[in-house]
Amino acid sequence: MNNKQNNEQNAQALIDKIIEEAELDAKNITEQGELDVKAIFEATASEIESINADADKKINDITNSILESYRTNAELEARKHSLLSRRSMLDKVFEKALERIEALSGYERGELLVNLAKNNASGGEVIRPSKADKDALTKVLPTINKAFDKPLTIGEVYDGISSGFILEAELYEIDCSFKSLLDDVRDDFEGEVADILFK
Repeated sequence: MNNKQNNEQNAQALIDKIIEEAELDAKNITEQGELDVKAIFEATASEIESINADADKKINDITNSILESYRTNAELEARKHSLLSRRSMLDKVFEKALERIEALSGYERGELLVNLAKNNASGGEVIRPSKADKDALTKVLPTINKAFDKPLTIGEVYDGISSGFILEAELYEIDCSFKSLLDDVRDDFEGEVADILFK
């Protein structure tokens, strides 16, 4: 074998080796690339799963918060409605009581008017009667005045009240209407009435 052929064989062997190493490098690069891509996909999938889980938790928390808010509002509305219903029922009880007081007649009404005057007057005041009680007060005035050194007198009808009277003096005015009497009673006994109604 001559020198030229030997050189050609050596060159071919070198080329074959370079090609073989290049193919091996390409194969290794491809395999590593596939591994890198797989790792990226796995990391991305894991991150997506974590993001989805976090989003699900946030959605769940928001939903629970909204539901709790609705529940709280519903409970407050129910309490408010219950209180309004109770208030309405108490109002009706005292309205009915006022109707019964204003329906009194004869001796009972006269006694109520006498007692209102005795309990609120000092003597010398003017009684401004409601239209409904002008005659009754005129009739019981002598009985009222037995309790005072300075007599009370009957004045003009007071149009602002439906029953009872207003006591007028120079420096003060006292509402002795039946409604005012009942309002005072309500202030003192509303709690007890509520206990009886709602126990």
